[in-house]
Amino acid sequence: MLSNATKRLLQEHKMKIVTAVLTIVILSIATFFSYTAYASGKRTVTFIKDGKESVIITHADTVQELLAEQHVHLDKRHDGVQPSVHTALKNDMVVKWQPAHKVVVAKDGSKQTIWTTATTFSEMFHDNGIKTNPYDTITPNVDGHIHGNMTVTVKHGIKVTLYDQNRREISAKIGTTLDQFMRQQNMKLGRNDQLQLNDKPVSKDSKQVLKTNDEIYIHKVTEQTITEPIDYKIIQQNDSSIEKGQTKVLQSGQEGVVAKTYKVTTMTNQQGTHARKDLMHSMVKKEPRNKIIAVGTKGASTASVNQGKVFYMQSTAFTASCDGCRGITSLGINLKSHPDSKVIAVDPNVIPLGSKVWVEGYGYAIAGDTGGGIHGNKIDVFFSSQSHAYGWGLKTVKVIVLN
Repeated sequence: MLSNATKRLLQEHKMKIVTAVLTIVILSIATFFSYTAYASGKRTVTFIKDGKESVIITHADTVQELLAEQHVHLDKRHDGVQPSVHTALKNDMVVKWQPAHKVVVAKDGSKQTIWTTATTFSEMFHDNGIKTNPYDTITPNVDGHIHGNMTVTVKHGIKVTLYDQNRREISAKIGTTLDQFMRQQNMKLGRNDQLQLNDKPVSKDSKQVLKTNDEIYIHKVTEQTITEPIDYKIIQQNDSSIEKGQTKVLQSGQEGVVAKTYKVTTMTNQQGTHARKDLMHSMVKKEPRNKIIAVGTKGASTASVNQGKVFYMQSTAFTASCDGCRGITSLGINLKSHPDSKVIAVDPNVIPLGSKVWVEGYGYAIAGDTGGGIHGNKIDVFFSSQSHAYGWGLKTVKVIVLN
């Protein structure tokens, strides 16, 4: 049997065990309820900090507490906070904080200090009613990102339109001279090129100060040498050994060559680009050789000529290659194949087609063609050369119809 002392010790040990178990249970229950209370105070919010977005779980009760929890050094006067700092936090709320930056705007000789939450200078200008134009020079760039304390410089600019090979609108600083502008645009003029400001020619080193909407024209000037043909002359000689009305080529004609040097000025304006050519000088490289034709007079006499019907007619000249000409006459004569033919166009009501005629200054010919502008006492004489047709011009001549 256990002694009373032993029984007492066992009893005390049991009491200690029970006490310890009860203490553990009580602490566990307290911890559970404390955790539950702690967890129930959490909120999930979206926090946008200086443009960067994150989702956080917080025990903060207000926006201000949240900012402090996130170690935000709030400038209540200038920073942008949405919603306000005293707003109570709710689950799934979006809180936005945008720090303000100090920007000094230097414009037109004065300075203005602005606290802004804008991210670019263009936004800041818009928010603060600062007006600029597309031709101003803004440093840093107007679309540059604002960070920290900065200074932005606005230099008022003007619009200048430059016409070279294209039309370009360019910004220039106020007070820029024409020669400075040309250097800034890296425009190098040739020795003969011409410069024009608005409607007046100016020197290439002009110190004239540019104004807004000024127009600068660059005319490129080059030299161009072109070879052109020289028409030969047709010389007629009477030959009594050849039957009347017949001809014979004694010497064929040959065109000469002339070299003409032109000054070519290429200009661009509102209507586009065009070139003007001015003849500077010419040099004959090869002289033309005249064409000599023998005109038959055998069997002809002054008496027989005088026996014909005489007209005084207005005369012009034509070639086989004139506008609207086919080169084939009304009688079927191919003037392109027979350039030596002596043919005139007539009004058939005055001179019948096929008639043999004598024309003062032209000689014997055949009335072999008609023309839309040939009516009444008018004739048109044929030449194979354009220059001879032009040389004939418009004149009144004696015409004798021989049959």
